[in-house]
Amino acid sequence: MLFRSIVDLEKASEFNVGRIDELEKLCTSLQDSVLSVKVVDLEGRSRHNNLCVVGLAEVVEAGSRPTDFFAKLLKDAMGSDVLDSDPQLDRAHRSLVPVPGPGQRPRPVIICCHSFKTKDLILREARMRGNLSHKGHPFRVYEDYAPDVAKHRADYRDR
Repeated sequence: MLFRSIVDLEKASEFNVGRIDELEKLCTSLQDSVLSVKVVDLEGRSRHNNLCVVGLAEVVEAGSRPTDFFAKLLKDAMGSDVLDSDPQLDRAHRSLVPVPGPGQRPRPVIICCHSFKTKDLILREARMRGNLSHKGHPFRVYEDYAPDVAKHRADYRDR
């Protein structure tokens, strides 16, 4: 392309600067979206062996090691025909939200099973039975999803 005057050069450079700014914005937005997808994926992988137990009173596990207590609770709730021994749990703790006041819903319990097979067995049996109970109080067991994944699943379910 042959430029005839400085005016033509200035016009061409202004056009290119505008396109470069647009391309930089596009690259930044793509980088942010790819990064957020990767973060959600990593969080999902870190929760791969987790279960979420909802409905147990706040102080039910007080005074004992939570992993031992919840292993025994799951074995008792499922029965010896499903779990012949206490399942091996790596971690068990209440959700990291503020302690609820009187009359409020108790915090969920997050349980990390040592093996995926154990987690899948417990989850499958809990889905078949619906409500499980501990000392007459019902509780439910769900898969522990990352917040973004849970939101997408809820949006899909509502359609």
